[in-house]
Amino acid sequence: MALLEVENLSTHFFLRRGTIKAVDHVSFSIEAGETLGLVGESGSGKSMVASSLLRLIAQPGRIVGGAIRFEGVNLLSLDEKQMRSYRGRRMSMILQDPLSSLNPVLTIEDQVGEGIAIHDKLSGAALRDRVIEVLKLVGIPAAEKRLRDYPHHFSGGMRQRVVGAIALACRPQFLIADEPTTSLDVTIQLQYLNLLREIQQRDGLAMLFVTHDFGVVSKMCDRVAVMYAGMIVETASVREIFNNPCHPYTKALIESVPEVDEKVDRLSSIQGQPPSPLARPKGCPFVTRCPVAMPRCAGEMPPETKISEQQQVRCWHYV
Repeated sequence: MALLEVENLSTHFFLRRGTIKAVDHVSFSIEAGETLGLVGESGSGKSMVASSLLRLIAQPGRIVGGAIRFEGVNLLSLDEKQMRSYRGRRMSMILQDPLSSLNPVLTIEDQVGEGIAIHDKLSGAALRDRVIEVLKLVGIPAAEKRLRDYPHHFSGGMRQRVVGAIALACRPQFLIADEPTTSLDVTIQLQYLNLLREIQQRDGLAMLFVTHDFGVVSKMCDRVAVMYAGMIVETASVREIFNNPCHPYTKALIESVPEVDEKVDRLSSIQGQPPSPLARPKGCPFVTRCPVAMPRCAGEMPPETKISEQQQVRCWHYV
C-alpha cells in the first residue's frame, strides 16, 4: 500500500459568477521515499492540490469529493482536531514565498519551535536544543546565535532554509514542497535542492514536489504528474516523460525548455491562453491550444489510457 493515495480529489470554489473547479477528479499515489513532481503552468491547480492534501482550503473553497488516504486513513473523514495531529507531525509543507509565510514580528526560535512545542511537548532548554538541531539540519550557520533574529535579518536563501526547517521540525513522513526555489537565484537553488535531496535520502521522506521547472523535475523526481486546468492529463516516470511524452500539453511544455548547447533564433511557446476557470470547454480543456485537436476533443473528455506500467494519459489520440 502506498503511503499516500489520492482518489478523485475535487476542490471547488463557489462564487457568485459561478463555480471554479480548481481541482477536478485528481488521482495519484506516492510511495514512502518517493518523489512525485506536479508540473504545469501557473493557475493549473498545483498549489491547490497541495493545500487540499493538508485540508487548508479557505472559504469560498471546499473539497467536494474524493479521498485522501494517508497510511490507509481517509483524511477527509477526520474532524479538525484529528487533522491537526497530522499537519506538521506526519505531513508538512514548504511554502513557496518565505517573505509572506514567515511572521515578521516573531523570532526564528519561536517560529521553528512552535510545531515542536505542540506535537513533541518540548519546552525550555530541550525545545531550544531541538530548534538549533533543526536549523543546523538545513544548513543555517551559527544556528545558536541566530535564534533571536527575525526574518528580515536573513538573506532570501537563508529565509527559505528557515521555512524548510519549520516544515521538517517534527520529522514528517510526507513533505510537500510548493515551488520552494522560486524566490532563490540559480546558484542558491542548486544548494537548496541538494539539501532537500540529502534530507530525503537520510530520513526516507516521501515528497510531492510542486514546480513548473522541468530542470528541477529531472533532478528531484522519480515520477511526474502533469496538470492542466485543474486536471492531471499525464502521469509517467521521469525517464518516460522526457523520452516519450504523450499528451500534446506535455510535449509543448518540454519543447519550451531551451537546450543549453543548441542555438535557436526563437524559443518555442504554447499558443493561446488557458481556458477561463468559469468557462472551461466541455471536452479536453487543452483543445483550444492543441495543434492536433480533433472534433471529438471539443465534445468529450478523453478517458485515462494506460501507455505502460507507469505511464497514463488523457488524450483521444491514444484511446
